[in-house]
Amino acid sequence: MADADLGDIVDVSLGVSLQGLILSGYVSATDIVTVVLFNPTTATINLASTILRAVVWKTA
Repeated sequence: MADADLGDIVDVSLGVSLQGLILSGYVSATDIVTVVLFNPTTATINLASTILRAVVWKTA
């Protein structure tokens, strides 16, 4: 994402239920936002096709 800097806050969301998955996002380098979807369960989880949204909040 243009103008994303280390230390900025990232909010991410999906348009479907996460079904126990953990979704997170962070700025990993200038202009690069990394999104992680982690499955802490022992189950296989298949999400429906959807849109991922990410917002970067600039810090001072």
